[in-house]
Amino acid sequence: MFHKKTLTLTLLSASLLLASGTQAFADHHQESKTKASDKKAQSKPIVAVIKASWCPACQKISSTVQAVMKEHGDQAQWVVFDISDKESSKAAQAKAKELGLESFFKEYGAKTATVAILHPETKKVLKVLMAEGKKEKYAEALQAARKAI
Repeated sequence: MFHKKTLTLTLLSASLLLASGTQAFADHHQESKTKASDKKAQSKPIVAVIKASWCPACQKISSTVQAVMKEHGDQAQWVVFDISDKESSKAAQAKAKELGLESFFKEYGAKTATVAILHPETKKVLKVLMAEGKKEKYAEALQAARKAI
């Protein structure tokens, strides 16, 4: 009887140890994958969209920009700065600071209907499109930016 209990406890302990090791491995593997995907994302151009709900030009290009985002979403890091009101403008400014895009936002943050493509490391503006309604222009600019990186 004593041996059965000992054997059962030993097997249970071994199972728990194995399970915790498997979880630790899975966590480490997931962390490695996340770091790899973060590194991969950092090599993609940043596409910054500045919009406001009250902006007629923003409304006009909205469907075009959304189509470009859908078609080329995996080729860039997309960030939308909504400056519709004081609250959203503050949030946009905070997001720009968090992403290291303060100087970009300082220069372009009040210019609605702006789509800018920036270098992922230097954060320098590679191309600015203002109130552009043609998908091809965005695709061309994105392709040129990817070649430049």
